[in-house]
Amino acid sequence: MDTGFLSFLAEPWFVIPWNAIGLLGAAWVLYDVYFVNKQVNGAVKWAWPIIVFFFSIIGLALYWWTMPPAKHRGRGRRKRKEAAPRIRQRAF
Repeated sequence: MDTGFLSFLAEPWFVIPWNAIGLLGAAWVLYDVYFVNKQVNGAVKWAWPIIVFFFSIIGLALYWWTMPPAKHRGRGRRKRKEAAPRIRQRAF
């Protein structure tokens, strides 16, 4: 099995920016889970910065996709709950 096409993964032009983005992303995730997304449980608060550090841009994308801020969570559900009383009033 030839893995020559993956040789760029060991080059400094790739490794240094990848790790720098991972380090900055992990710092941002730490801030986010401790000051913004406070409802995140303890184990996940420690796991996400590690994931983001090692997976860099991919880890940040996963974090943003799976851990939205509380103000964005359940938006559709909230609209349905607000609309439910109006629908019941019209029905009866």
